[in-house]
Amino acid sequence: MNLVAWKISAPDRPDTEGISNLGELETFLENSDLPRMRSANDIIMQTRAMQHQGQGVYRHRVPGEEWTLLWVAIGSAGPSV
Repeated sequence: MNLVAWKISAPDRPDTEGISNLGELETFLENSDLPRMRSANDIIMQTRAMQHQGQGVYRHRVPGEEWTLLWVAIGSAGPSV
């Protein structure tokens, strides 16, 4: 399972950081109180489709509700062969 290191930044909030797979990040977004115009699944799918060299970004740009998600692939979890 591929792991990503991720960070969510929003004005007037402390940054939130984590290491997980994209499915767990999607669950985190779904359960967060961040404003969204798209589903957490759509956000993850967009960042996967638009990722470049193992890095993804999503920006929520509604005035007064801005926040940014950044992630970078860091490897995989599980036994090595």
